[in-house]
Amino acid sequence: EVYYSPEIFNEPGSYAQYHCASESIIALKPKNISHLEAATLPLAAGTAWEMLVTRAQLKINQTILIHGGAGGVGIPTIQIAKAMGATVFTTARDVHHDFLIKLGADYVIDYTKENYIDRINELTNNQGVDVIIDTIGGTTLTDSGKVLSQLGQVVTLVDITQPQNLIEAWGKNATYHFVFTRQNRNKLDELTKLVEQGKLKPIVTKVFSLEDMDKAHDLLETRSADKDFYGKIAIDVKHQIL
Repeated sequence: EVYYSPEIFNEPGSYAQYHCASESIIALKPKNISHLEAATLPLAAGTAWEMLVTRAQLKINQTILIHGGAGGVGIPTIQIAKAMGATVFTTARDVHHDFLIKLGADYVIDYTKENYIDRINELTNNQGVDVIIDTIGGTTLTDSGKVLSQLGQVVTLVDITQPQNLIEAWGKNATYHFVFTRQNRNKLDELTKLVEQGKLKPIVTKVFSLEDMDKAHDLLETRSADKDFYGKIAIDVKHQIL
């Protein structure tokens, strides 16, 4: 049993029962989760792995701020960062706080009620955090320098849609990484180990059939308006008839 993430730019899509895929991006599926759960891992958790391990090279006892902790990428990023021994700060609406703390977050900040910059500086005695993970965009790249430690790092997977002023980050000698995740077997092998060790768990909150793909897309496009929604959306194709 195997799993993988389709090569987005090299193939027409992934809504099918069968794919042709390069063996270099295929790995053994974790034995303790279902195929449906495994299907939600490679892209999101693979992105988290690339941000934390390949780019930021997060170290034990470092501090990290993960924006959008209840999102599809935020959830595995929290778990992997915690498995690597970091102190985890994250932002999310208060309805998700208990869940994210159980997931491994040390501090959760409701960005709708608190100024996360002031709160992070208060919690770190104005030392800032070592790594910032940006999954939300907006002014995050500009604001990151205000909560970053000296020689800190910012990793973003979001398109830059507006000019950013990085003067604060320049004063911190910061490093910025821009990530579009790449598929490979080694990354998946490491994720499999974490899953089988109980340190990483896929969170699937909505499942649709292939026939209901339109409903899945509707939810995906409006999920930001649903204050209670978190985790991943999955498509179950196992009952489809050829």
